Amino acid sequence: MFVRKQQVPPFLLPRYIQEKKDFCSYSLSPADCDNWTVGDVLKLESAALSSLQNLSLGYNDSSGSAEVRRLLASTYLKLNSEQILLHAGSGEVIHNFAQSVMSMGDHVIVQWPCYQSLYQCFVQRGCIVQLWCPSKISIPTKKSSRELWDFDLGLLQKLLKSVPRVSGSHCNVAIIINDPHNPTGFGFTREKMFDLVDICKAHDAYLFSDELYRDLYFEKIDSSDSAPPAVCDMYEKGISVGSMSKQFGMGGIRIGWCATSNQYVLNQMKLYKDYGSFSVSALSELIAIIALRHRLSITKSNSRIIVENLQKATNFFTAYNDIFEFIPMRAGPLALCRIQPTAHEAIHATAKRFKIDENTSTVITRSASSQSLASLSNQQQQDGVSSKSVTETFCDLCLALEGLLVVPMSTMRFVPVRTSRIGSTGSLAGGGEKVVVDKFAWISEWFRVGIARKNFGETLLVLGKIADEIRKSHE
Repeated sequence: MFVRKQQVPPFLLPRYIQEKKDFCSYSLSPADCDNWTVGDVLKLESAALSSLQNLSLGYNDSSGSAEVRRLLASTYLKLNSEQILLHAGSGEVIHNFAQSVMSMGDHVIVQWPCYQSLYQCFVQRGCIVQLWCPSKISIPTKKSSRELWDFDLGLLQKLLKSVPRVSGSHCNVAIIINDPHNPTGFGFTREKMFDLVDICKAHDAYLFSDELYRDLYFEKIDSSDSAPPAVCDMYEKGISVGSMSKQFGMGGIRIGWCATSNQYVLNQMKLYKDYGSFSVSALSELIAIIALRHRLSITKSNSRIIVENLQKATNFFTAYNDIFEFIPMRAGPLALCRIQPTAHEAIHATAKRFKIDENTSTVITRSASSQSLASLSNQQQQDGVSSKSVTETFCDLCLALEGLLVVPMSTMRFVPVRTSRIGSTGSLAGGGEKVVVDKFAWISEWFRVGIARKNFGETLLVLGKIADEIRKSHE
């Protein structure tokens, strides 16, 4: 009997962080807000400890308890508790949607760069995946102008035009977005989001929205605008994804959810979820319930931290603009930064001075022992990307000199899997020829900056020490 083996590609970003975290004292790149302890949560309500002590550890409702779904439904404008489906983290939501709603040969357009599972789950499902990439735009300010990332709806429409329409056959189309966006800090205006929904309606496409930072729209996009509604409140084929991980700082309880008024999607995802987590932890649900009762105070506090830290980041990177190019976020806690081309030689000279290895890419983890990681390393060598980029060298320099974890965006590059490329838009499809990824290699020039934690100012002082060492090499 012939058994077809499917290679599972490594999840680069978490693998990279897992390897480095035991060696770092600071992080410049956290994607979440300050983490809570169980004690912190229990202090929010006087009866919380008693609720914990009397909690039944039996199986929960597979959709989630009535109370947690009621609280979550109240965060949306039009949904009720029956339109919320709990999962064991947002990653399970993505996997569930890809497996239960989409099929082999369906078309998916993903806002990229992105968390790897937002495209990889669909590639593994056999979908044809296209990437909707950003560009830098200049926004006028009172004094001059500033550069920001933007996603052009015209480009999205061009990608949709490449989706074949065969008479008599049905092909699902899904547009996958992340708003506010990780890692560029892009945020949709209300007007632009409504335009996106109109595009989805015109193409009868699902709009699957990762909204893990939805309550962190800390900046009005312009003088007359505010954060857009969740997509599940705007469109019958809109699916909103939420989590307790990022904006609440409670990733350890592994609570995620999808919210949608689309009964077909809910039914399909409920059926598939029964084969996975079935129900989430009762302990985790209790923690989530307590936190959600205090949602506004928690997220407003985190938004204030982000606003304060954004000013610190702007001041710091302006002072060190001979080394760094920083593009601030418009929403959410993440932004991209890169080494100025004029500072590349100084980075290499500093690495040589402190004896930092520049020959092997650290995106391939030293602890890797699985066949998939070994295959990735071999493939990278074949593709000529086994040596470090200047950004990876800088990240290793930060860790070696000051125990500062900096995440290079080479961890968001395409994992080289056996896929086919269609046209000039950079499409991926399960099976076929090896994909060519050079068109999207630009992301490797950047590293991630996360500003949602209270110790960000202290972290910048550490980064300043490293930048001063780089300047010494430049002199």
